Amino acid sequence: MGQERRHFPRIREPFTIQYRRSGEVASSWSRVTVSNLSAGGLHFRCADEPLETGALLQIQVALPEFHEPMTLKALVVWNQVHASGVTEVGVEFQHLDIKQQLVIDRLVGFLKQSV
Repeated sequence: MGQERRHFPRIREPFTIQYRRSGEVASSWSRVTVSNLSAGGLHFRCADEPLETGALLQIQVALPEFHEPMTLKALVVWNQVHASGVTEVGVEFQHLDIKQQLVIDRLVGFLKQSV
């Protein structure tokens, strides 16, 4: 196998997010279950449409302590389309501000403790 390239450890505790392509404000949000999460990105499977490498996404994460979901920018860094039509997608968070990074770090910590 190849050398591990991740900068952050992954947490494999599933939870639900919503995503849509960045810039498509009129498009509806697609709901997916995250397979794993780190401070730098996440992995999920989608069946709605294949997401090509380089696609920019908006991701909404609903967190219990906030009234509104947090919206993050993400870049599709890899994908794998299966014969079933399901696409596995790996995204990297982009341009997080300090507050967003702290919230993601807190979520990773919370999920790590619940495993």
